[in-house]
Amino acid sequence: MEREINRVNLRGVYRMISEIAKGNFSFKIKRSNHTDELEGLIAQFNMMAEQLNAKRHLFLWLNRTQEIFFIKSATFLLDEQLKIRGFSFEHPHNEIPPKDLILNLAFNNILVESSKSKWRNALDKLNRKPNTAISCNLDYRFDEHLKINVHTVITSFTTPTNENKIMVHSFHMDIRDKNNKTPFTPSQNSNIKFYSRTDQLLFQKVHIYIMNNLDIILPSEKTIAQKFDTNAHKVRKGFKDLYGLSVSKYHAKQRVERAKFLIENTELSLKEISAKMGFNSYPHFSKNFKGITGQNPSNFKTATQIQ
Repeated sequence: MEREINRVNLRGVYRMISEIAKGNFSFKIKRSNHTDELEGLIAQFNMMAEQLNAKRHLFLWLNRTQEIFFIKSATFLLDEQLKIRGFSFEHPHNEIPPKDLILNLAFNNILVESSKSKWRNALDKLNRKPNTAISCNLDYRFDEHLKINVHTVITSFTTPTNENKIMVHSFHMDIRDKNNKTPFTPSQNSNIKFYSRTDQLLFQKVHIYIMNNLDIILPSEKTIAQKFDTNAHKVRKGFKDLYGLSVSKYHAKQRVERAKFLIENTELSLKEISAKMGFNSYPHFSKNFKGITGQNPSNFKTATQIQ
């Protein structure tokens, strides 16, 4: 005689769904001697959990309270001879290479041999379309500070003295556990979120799209989602889980970070920087800058010059 499929008999299934949502794929529903449809469903759930548990390495496990997800980035300012005239690093442990190892070097010299052709191709594209952002992957030699094979956005601009400058921004996602070890594996009872490699790739593409478009007003999440054949809810929720900010706030923050770099490393006026970063007006730029940094652009520039 088959059992009735009701809430009581489905308790094990409900518990299994809850455990999988927590990331605990080792949980199993206790089997019985029944040979009915419900027992077949339980067997399928147990098998699914075993398969997921065997493929735990395919998932990005996210728990921001344990700070296991970092973004490392580096920005370089190059002169007309493609030598490094300025740089900044964002690193979770504030590891910054000595300036004398970086400044005045030909940018080509800090790339591994296999990336030099990619760099030349990117420059060719930039010369053909100087007002666009060029994307590529570059491998750096100083991987103790920024892991190699990182996504890179390359842009150019002209200074008030008619000098051509190139800005190179590279970024890399890093996953660590609270003891700074990798890869991260959650405990069986961890109530944490996880994303498949497919979702990771999606959010990385959205991130790249944002970094390629810091000089424009960003389209809506719905429009961005349509570009990547997904839905706005997934972009909104997943991106914020991974990067800590909504798409629009992350874009706004990165625009201001890019503006800060230009203030610190170029002779561009604040109005020119405002225009270059795509703000409709200088007051709009100033308001956004102060909202993120706590000070207006002119005060930030003055403090930078004093240092």
